[in-house]
Amino acid sequence: MIIITTSRHPNPRLRSFAKDLANALPNAMKINRGKLSISELAQRAYSLGADRVILVNRGARGNPGRILFLRVFEDKFQLLPLILKVKGVKLLREIPESAPLASVKSACIIVPEGETSDLQHLGESLSDALNLHYLESDTLGILRRYFDILILVERASDGYVVKFIGSKKLLPAGPRIKIERVIYKSPIIKSEVT
Repeated sequence: MIIITTSRHPNPRLRSFAKDLANALPNAMKINRGKLSISELAQRAYSLGADRVILVNRGARGNPGRILFLRVFEDKFQLLPLILKVKGVKLLREIPESAPLASVKSACIIVPEGETSDLQHLGESLSDALNLHYLESDTLGILRRYFDILILVERASDGYVVKFIGSKKLLPAGPRIKIERVIYKSPIIKSEVT
C-alpha cells in the first residue's frame, strides 16, 4: 500500500493534488498529516499496512513544490534518493478530456522507446519508489489489457512531464505533473522513535 500525504500546512490545491494522486495509483490512500513528524508519519503508514509514502511539499503559487518518497519498515524508514522538484501541476478537474477511473488495481511506469539515459533513469527510479512495473514502449494500446493506469514519463522543453493515462480509453485519469528538476541523493535510513 502507498500512503500519500502533504506538508504540515497544506492549501486546498495541495490537498486536491494528493487526492488525485491517491485515486490514480493502485492500492493508494491519502491521509491528513496533521502535526505528525516524518518519523511519526512512517509509523502511522506502517500501522496502516503501507510500505511506501509519497510526501508532497508546498511550492510557489499554491502548487506542489517537491515530491519525496519514503520506504517504510517496522522499526525504521528510508528516505529514497529520488526527489522531484515540481514546476507545476494540472489537477484532474482542470483537464477537460479527463476520464477518472472508479478504481485502480494496476499501473505501470512507461518511458518512450529509444530515450536517453536520464529519462530512463527517472522512469526506473519512479518504478522503484512506487513499486510498479517499468517498461519502454511507444505503443500504449497494446498495454490496455495488462494495466488500469499507464504512467507516462516524457521529456518536456523545460524538464519532464508525468501523465496518468487510463488504459481503456487512453485519456487522462490523473494529474499532470511538470518536473523542473530531478534530484538524486544517497538514500537515508532512520530509526523510528518508539
